[in-house]
Order: sequence, then structure tokens, then C-alpha cells
Amino acid sequence: MGHVEPLEFTGYGDEDGHTFPSPSSTLALVGAPTFPNSIKWSEDNLIAVASGHLVTILNPASLSGPRGYASILQSQIFDIGTVKREDLSDSVLLPFRLWREGRVGVRALDWSPQGLASNGSCLLGVCTTDFRIKLYRAPFCDYKAEWVEVADLSELIYAYCLEKEFKETEVCKNKLTYNFRQTWIQKENWCLVEKNVQSFCIEFFLQMSKFLRQKQAKAGNLLDMGGGGGAFKNSSEEHSERVVTPSTYAARHSLMSPLVLAWSPKWHANDQGFVFCAVGTRAGSVSVFRFAVPISYSIEKALPLSDFCFLGFLRAHKSWVTSVSWASCPGPHAGTPNSDGGFENTMLLATGCADGSVKLWSGDSQILASLPSCSGVLPFTLLRQVVEADLVLVSSLTLSVPTRGSTKALMAVGKGSGCISAWEFDVSWCCTRIACQLKAHDQVVTGLTWGGDGRCLYSCGQDNHLKSWEFMGSELSGLPFPDCSALFVSETPQVSSDLPASALDRFYGVTLSPGCLAMAVVRGIASEMLDPMYQSRTQKGVVQLFWVGGQRFKGLLANMGDSMVEIPIAKSLWPEDLANWGLQIASTLHHMEDYTEALVLWDVIAALSFLKSLAGIQVMVSIISGWLQSCWKEHNHFMIDPLCMSVGSLQLCLANASCRQLQMACVIYRRMLLGHSKFEELSGESSRENWDTGTDETIHMGLPGIPREGGGLAPTSEQEQLWKKHLWHMEHELRQRLILLTLSAAASLEGAEHEQDVLKDKSTELWLMADWVLANGSVIFPELLEVAAHIRYSSDDIRFPSGELRPLESCTFCDAVVPLTSPEVAYCHSVELNSDDINHKLLRCAVSLQVCPAVPSWYCSCCARWATKLAPALFFTLLSRKNIKQVSSSLVLQQPALPTCPFCGVSLHRFLPDFLLSPTAV
Repeated sequence: MGHVEPLEFTGYGDEDGHTFPSPSSTLALVGAPTFPNSIKWSEDNLIAVASGHLVTILNPASLSGPRGYASILQSQIFDIGTVKREDLSDSVLLPFRLWREGRVGVRALDWSPQGLASNGSCLLGVCTTDFRIKLYRAPFCDYKAEWVEVADLSELIYAYCLEKEFKETEVCKNKLTYNFRQTWIQKENWCLVEKNVQSFCIEFFLQMSKFLRQKQAKAGNLLDMGGGGGAFKNSSEEHSERVVTPSTYAARHSLMSPLVLAWSPKWHANDQGFVFCAVGTRAGSVSVFRFAVPISYSIEKALPLSDFCFLGFLRAHKSWVTSVSWASCPGPHAGTPNSDGGFENTMLLATGCADGSVKLWSGDSQILASLPSCSGVLPFTLLRQVVEADLVLVSSLTLSVPTRGSTKALMAVGKGSGCISAWEFDVSWCCTRIACQLKAHDQVVTGLTWGGDGRCLYSCGQDNHLKSWEFMGSELSGLPFPDCSALFVSETPQVSSDLPASALDRFYGVTLSPGCLAMAVVRGIASEMLDPMYQSRTQKGVVQLFWVGGQRFKGLLANMGDSMVEIPIAKSLWPEDLANWGLQIASTLHHMEDYTEALVLWDVIAALSFLKSLAGIQVMVSIISGWLQSCWKEHNHFMIDPLCMSVGSLQLCLANASCRQLQMACVIYRRMLLGHSKFEELSGESSRENWDTGTDETIHMGLPGIPREGGGLAPTSEQEQLWKKHLWHMEHELRQRLILLTLSAAASLEGAEHEQDVLKDKSTELWLMADWVLANGSVIFPELLEVAAHIRYSSDDIRFPSGELRPLESCTFCDAVVPLTSPEVAYCHSVELNSDDINHKLLRCAVSLQVCPAVPSWYCSCCARWATKLAPALFFTLLSRKNIKQVSSSLVLQQPALPTCPFCGVSLHRFLPDFLLSPTAV
């Protein structure tokens, strides 16, 4: 291959001459970010940004499109006691006297795992500057942009402290130290008081408090001392009842002052899913909350938040807890079912402190799941103190287990001095590798995140630098930041036409997409470079999106084969960049094969689309074919290209593929290989009518293709016909598995008296499934035919709710009979007209095959199918067709269903108009 010139990048820098890659998308914020780690990416593909007095929620697929927001409002102050007037000059109370109440803002935020909200989406947890912990849900049924507050976890802590009479603070009061010389990232947020002016400040505020008490003496109400920590009362009777010492008051305030929060992964115990939320406080303790995963979901209305409670405090440090991170336990069985039907139950919790110490804890999810609420001290075990106290603030911390079943855990710590350290631990918690960069940044590290496989670490800081590191051996080696974002530009890199990029002065957080191919950062804007009349009112910060799938590693390409070398590429890409993209996309696809992970292929589909437009369809086809070959290699004995297989060869591979692999393949076929086709051409029986029935042989992908309008090549008609057949057979395999799983469970429970109510509720669904199977016996596998015949003929004596011997579905609009002719759509037959005349076109549920009523239903944004019922959770865990026989029948009907499309594997949601924010999984 001849020499290929790379694209000449113009750069994207700041006023100091530092050069960064160009972002593919940029969006201005109306609120200024202030604290570290101010941006998070959810499992359902939404980005939340802490922007001053509100949280901005964005869809990365369209940063400039609709957005949501969560307003942070002032909350009522907790009454934690009163202090005598003569004690006001105590140095412990100086921070409260210096407090100036401003507009309430966001201090920290994090997304919960998917499935915790009543519609199956993520909850957003927020710590506010008035020391509240609030939870928000998406307004999926409210038709508005503002997110809805569903809980205030601070109320649970306050109720527990009142019940225990703040006995927890006795421990905090003895171990905490107060240092007024502490510094923080923003001097506006933390008090910096010199000792020689303390006496003046105390005297001044004593006089001020005297004036305010005299002014409010008649009302006898509370005088706010700031920070949400309590108040001083004028009533002598109340004063005598709730009087506390200054140290007690400060300890109580510290215990009620949350700083950071983090959600744990989803855990299972006693056939119930649980999620834990850890909140770091000023008292050095960590508050832990437990949330039960809902057993049912609704798309019509918002259900109350499922069972949740406050468990207690973990006494972690002797100063402020500034960073918290969860992870699953590393090991070959982590996150997999064990012999008892449960999951490996060890969870990891890492905590960072303002004194510089970092600790690693372990907890048993089985024990935590069975603990009663308000248990007090929690059963966490200190595995090791990773970093000793050195009085350098821990500003960012991330803990990760790279892949499921991995035998190592990775931890990275960023400090206020700009230092970054990384550790690797094995299953026995011995440190196998450690690396440190003392001068990684010149100022505070404000964001850290691990790449998908744990080899790459991304960091950002207040020195206006965004960097990437390779964790190899015992060192963190700096890597050039990938410049592929300049090739994938979807919007102008500048914030606006009249604001230069050099106005961006610092980073406040970094986060990666679920597939780790895209990165989002939030940055501040230098106010002195803005026009005070126009720009400064609407542009307080920016969110930028980068593509990092082309990240280069040292020696990564040394062991590559020759498969990528012969691929034709565009002049704007180095061959190494294209090879890196192929490897990263393949790695992401293999990671997404884990059914415990939420399936979000947006970044994969977007990256493949960009590469297709830049380098041609052969590049995209080669990447997809390589992934399919790795999935089906055990059953593709002749090593035929999966995209060229005949239907007969494909069916052998489909029977042994997992449901997750089939769903991912369906998404890729729909969005990439057949993306120009309409939904109606690819779904249901109508798609078979478009086949070229004369072609069922293996084809060769060496065909040159057809030039497409706008450039590039399109697949030939022969290729398209074969791919449509592949897609139909993959979806047909998934439908048969879903029906076989449901009918087999029903057949095995026919004799159980306690299950008759369940079977009666599903009588219409079971009859329709069996009827469809028998009507299409020529394309159904034998075991399903046998079960369907048993269900069909055993229900001849059952009378359905309509009183008939067979279920009669009626039209939603005219009450005419609706026969079952297709699993996708239905047409009603009016009794007044000839039976050949069809009237209204109706949609059928993708799960139960029943006609969808005229009420809000679940919608799949990938295949445009609708559902009124949800598929059982066990369906998505099937590793092959033969595993259906090993599934417990009672669990199929009793376990909670997931709001997930059975054909695409992506989350179902409510169909919303274009002007409202909606997640985009593909």
C-alpha cells in the first residue's frame, strides 16, 4: 500500500497556546459548572451536566436538539439544635457565621443503573449546595421538559438522627479536626480565613447577629445560620430544650452535609434486584441507601418510587469524604449466577477524603439486602488503605472492573495537587501494579474515567488540559489524544459564531459513552472574554463531544493480522487509525454481548456510519463480518463470511447463538446494512414478500457495489436480498424462542392449582401464540410445534373472557372482529361487509401478539414495534435455543419483566413528540 497523507488538523486551542483536538459537537450552557466531576453519562444514553442552579440533561445523538432540566430549589432548613449566645465566638462556629446564602446549586450528581425508575429508565441523584440529596425521574408521562423530583433522601437521614438523638455525632465529634486553612478548587465555595483576621470576623458577626435577633424577636422564628445546618432560636424555652455545645452543633451539621454520591451496580438477592447509593459527608462518614428494583413498570403513569430505605453510616474517614465509587468484585464468577441461583455477592466501595487518604471497602450484597432499615453501622470490611493521609485533597476517584469475569480491579485517584495515581488489584486484593504521575496536571484534577478495557485512562483538570494515559507496567504513559473528532464533525466546533474557542478556560469533568467510543466534557468560560450584554447571559459553560475510538496504544498494531491492511481507506485517515477503530468497535461489541449490561449501540452505529461515509462500505462490512465471525466461529466450520452465508448455513449458527447476540445483529442489520430500507420492508411477513426467492446461495462480497447518490457505494440488489433474509430469520428465531419459553412455562404449570389464576390471565395470549405457531408450521422448529399443539388442544374446553371457545379480538375503532393473520399488524373485518374487505389497520403487541389498545404503549425506537406487555427477564439471558429446556417454568411467569424490545434488546420507552427529550439507544 502506498503512502497516505494524514488530514491536516488546524487545532483547537486556548489563549495560552495549548492545542486540543476539535470536538464533533459543542453546546453552550446557561449555568456555570463549579465542582469537579460535573458531567455523567447514563446507561440509557443521556448526559447530565451540573450547570450552576440546575441540571441540564442532553441527548448525545443531538446535543442541539431537545433537552431536559432539573431545577434545584431552596429546601427547608433542618433544625439540629441551638447554641448559647456566649458560645457564638467559638472558632468551631466561624464557618457558619461566614456563610452567605446564595442561589442553591448542584454540588454532585450521578445516574442510577437502568430499571430503577417506574418506566424502566435511570434515576438522577443530585447533591445540592444546601446539603440535600434529591432524586429525579424523566417526565415521560408529563409532557414537559422539567424533570420531576421523586424523593429527598436527606429526610431519611434526618429522621434517623432524630430517632437516635444524633448519637452518631458523638463519634464524629471526637475524631474530626477543623482546619480553616483548607483550600478548594473555587475560592468562592470554601472559606479561606487567615488567623490574624479571625477575631475581627467574630466580633463583626456577633454584632450582626445581635441586630438580626432584635429584628426578629417579636416573631420568635428561626435565624438561619447558613448551610442548611440549623438555626439559633430566640425563644428561651426552646433554647433550653434544644441547647447544644458548639462542637456538637458542628458535628451534627457535618453529618447532615452530603458532598458526593455514587450508585452501585445492580445486585440480586432472594429473587429481588437491589441498588445501593453511597453519599459522602463532611463528617467523614458514608451514608448508604438501599433501593429495590421495581417488580413492574408502567408507561401510562408514573408509579411511586419502589421500596427504598436508609441503612446507616459507614465511618470511613476523619475528614470530608470528597469522592466515592462502586464496582463489582473481580473474579471469574463476578456477576454470574451461582449454584443457588443468585449472583456473586461481593461489592467494592472506594472512598477518598479531603485529608488525602483513600480506602477500599468490601460488602456482602446478600447481607446488605436483608438488613432492616436504619440499621446504624454497616457491615463493610476495610480491605486496605490504598493511600495514607497526606493533606492533599482527593478531588476525583474512579474504580472499575474492566470486563465481566475479569480477575483484576483498577483504581485511579486524582488530587488537588494535579497528581494522578493508578492501581491494579487481583482477586486477593494484593496490589499487582501501581503507577503515579506527580505532574499530570498543573492544577486540580477535576475528572477521571477508565477506557472500556481498562488500558486507557482519561483525565482533565483546571489547568485547561484534557489528557489520555496508558496504564502499562508500572507507569502511566502519556498518549496523543485521538484527533478523529475532526473527521466526525456534525456541528461547528465553536460555541457560537462570535465566541472564540480560546474563551474556554478549564475542565470540570469527563465521562465516556456506554460503548466507550465517545467522550463528553464540560468546560467553563472566561467571563472577561464575553460581551456582558449578550454572551455572558446565555453562555456560562459548554459541553463538548469527542470521538476516542481511534485511540492509539503503544505496540497495539504489532500483533495485527493482514485483514485490515487491504481495506481501501480515505486520504483523511491513516491506516493505523482505521485499524484502531475496527479493533475498538469489535471490543465494544464483544463487551455488549454481556446480557447484564444495558444494550446501547448508539456510539457503535454512529462510528460505523462515519467510517462508512469516509472510507466506503467495505470498511463497515469488514468490521461487522469480523464480529459475527467471532460469535459464530464454533458452528461455522467452513469459515464462510457470515454476511455471505446461505440461509441453511445461517440457521445452524442462529440456533446456537445467544439472544443478546441475535438482538445486536438485528440492530446492526437494520441500522447499517439495510439502513436505507423502510421499517415496513424489514418487519413481519410483509418483509418476505420483497425477497428474491430464487436466490439462496452463498454470495461473494467481492462485488464492486453500486455508486450511491452523494458518494460511496451501495450494496448490490443480490446482497440486499440476502441480508433481508438474514434479518428475517434472526428475528424469527427470537420470536420462536420467546413463544417457546412462554408456552413451555404454561404447559408445565397446567396441573398446579396455585398457578391457575396466572394461566387464566394469559389465556388469550397463549391461544394466539399457539394458533400462530400451528398456522406457520412449515417454518417452526419441531419442539415448538409440539408444545403449541398441546396448548392449543388442551384449551378447547376453556371459555375465554368473551364467553367463546376461542378468543375473539375486536377492533379498537369499530368493534369488528380482528383475525390473526400476521404477528406484526392486524386488519379488522366488518360484519356488514364482505369478509375480503378490510377496514382499520391495527398494531399487534410484539410480545403477546394481541391487538394493541388505544392507550400509551411501549415503543422501540430501533424496529418501530409496539408492545403492551413485556417479555420475561429470563428470555434475555438465554445463551442458545437448547437452554430453554433448562429454565424453571415458575420463574418465567413470576420474575419481573423488563421494558426491553425482544428483537433489538434496547430499552422500550414512551413515544414522545420531537420537541421533548427522549433517549436514543441506537
